[in-house]
Amino acid sequence: MSDILREIDEDLRQDKLKALWKKYGILVITIIVAPIIILSAFKFYQNWETNKAEKSGSLLLEAIEYININDFDNALLKIEDLKNISSKEYVQYATVIEAAIAVESNDIDQAIKLYETYIENSNDSLLKGFALIKVAYLKVDSVSSEEIKELLLPILEEDNSLYGIGLELIGYSYYKNNDYDESFKQFELILNNQYNSPSLLSRANIMYELLVQKISIETDEKVK
Repeated sequence: MSDILREIDEDLRQDKLKALWKKYGILVITIIVAPIIILSAFKFYQNWETNKAEKSGSLLLEAIEYININDFDNALLKIEDLKNISSKEYVQYATVIEAAIAVESNDIDQAIKLYETYIENSNDSLLKGFALIKVAYLKVDSVSSEEIKELLLPILEEDNSLYGIGLELIGYSYYKNNDYDESFKQFELILNNQYNSPSLLSRANIMYELLVQKISIETDEKVK
């Protein structure tokens, strides 16, 4: 356990949280793409009668397939075709996919801009929540923990399915800024909510143990 905690501490000190999130299961891009596939397929079959809807659904799925094999150039071509013929909802889904491609291409400013465009224009509360998490994740090294918390306020309610993930990201932000007490509070909230997924609870428990060590060391140093 001490080796695991030391490794996590090193990961959290890196400029980005990608190493930790990939290692412990927070594949946010995958989380976002999965519901898009479901929603786009639903729209595709719901509007099967019209050629326009059929073509839109097909283009969206083709773009996702290209992303799955890291062929971003062809994925973007499909997205451009989609924007030229599709309804507002399909264009919004395309915007989220385009943002994910920008992340993979390390064009962070463009990714943030695209996610924020989606957040502003979409009425889909679930995908807006995912987009908020992505924006917070991309900004976590450049803004304060309080700004991250403010950004995620729309999902910070216990009945929100993304509540635990939001707390986790805020907890990481506080940790990176050496505010161990506030970080501890976020992970404690996750552990106290047993409706969170087992994987999230497991990660929160590891961070809880790490923070107990950090706070104990700080306390000893103050006493000395």
